[in-house]
Parts: sequence; structure tokens; C-alpha cells
Amino acid sequence: MTSLRGGVKLTPMKKLSTYLFLILFSFSVPSFADDIQDIQIEGMSVGDSLLDYLTKKKIKKLEILYYPKSKKYLRLYDVKKSKKLLEYDRVDVHVKENDKNYIIVSINGLFFYKNNIQECYQKKKEIVKDISSAVSSKKNSYIYNYPDDNSKSDVTDFGLPDGSIRIWCTDYSKEREKEEKNKWTDHLSVTASSAEFLKWLSTESR
Repeated sequence: MTSLRGGVKLTPMKKLSTYLFLILFSFSVPSFADDIQDIQIEGMSVGDSLLDYLTKKKIKKLEILYYPKSKKYLRLYDVKKSKKLLEYDRVDVHVKENDKNYIIVSINGLFFYKNNIQECYQKKKEIVKDISSAVSSKKNSYIYNYPDDNSKSDVTDFGLPDGSIRIWCTDYSKEREKEEKNKWTDHLSVTASSAEFLKWLSTESR
């Protein structure tokens, strides 16, 4: 297993063979991962059963987000394997609705940076550099400007044959940060998602 800065771990050959907008240590040996299931966040990977980390009773108590146009998949907020996460401030996952095995199709780790967006950008830069060395696919970086205010996200994507890795810093506008109800906080997200889930997200969820 190889660990990267930001709580992302690579487990090559584990198998023998990104809300609507939508997730570290230095390498010790050269390592390449081109399977989305090789990516671990807090020890969890796409394709794992959430039941391996939480009881069904605890899962049913998690906060849920349903998407506007389809309930095929749902987002479970603030998943914790234990009383304290090892790397991230929060971890969310997506699973299929009514999947009794709670197979993870997307996992998102978050770091919060209240009033400290520059530190977020620096952390993102380090993670992107490490992942660039660990996967064969090229990165795609861009700025996403939110349509309803001055919030923006600095995004980098890595496309894999069976999914993608997304790393992004979100810098909320001052107006949005003042909204007490939603408690918007600048953050860094690291997300691993399956290709099937991403196709649904882009075509059926909105």
C-alpha cells in the first residue's frame, strides 16, 4: 500500500484485474493505480460495503441527501468508522437506493478551512502532485464559477477507465458564508467515484 498526502491511499491490484456539482504522506516506492477501487479514503474504497465499517443501525441514522430528478442513488453524510476520523474532518459516501449491501459507489473526504482558503489551495496542490505520480491518466484542471453568487471551486480531475478522482477547493462568497442556516465553510474535497455513478449524476440526477 502507498500513502499520499491528504489521506488518500493506493492499493494496487486490490482486485485481480463528484451536492450536484460535485472526493498525505510521501511515496516510498513507485506505484501506479488505474482502478478506482485502488483508491482509499479513511480506509474505504469504491466497491466496499459500508456494512464493513458501520452497523446497519448506525447507517440508518445518517443524514441523507436525495437528488431532485432521481432517487437511484443517495448521499449519506458524515460517515465515521470510529469515534474519530484519522485524516479528514468529514467523510460522505453515495450508495444505491434500497441496496441492502450498501455498496459504496462514491466516497468524499473533506477538510475545512474557515477563513483560510490559501491553505486549502496549498494542500490541494500537494495532493494533485502526488496523485499525478501515482496514476497514468492526465489531469484536467479548471475553475468552476457558481451561477448564483461569487463562490468558486478550483478543480482537478483524473479520469480512470472505471471512474474518476476529483480534488477541489471551494471558496464560498462572503454572502454565502454569512448564511447562518447552512453554515457554508470553505473546504477541500477529495472524491473517488465509479463510472456508473458519474454517468447517472450527469444525465439523470438533475
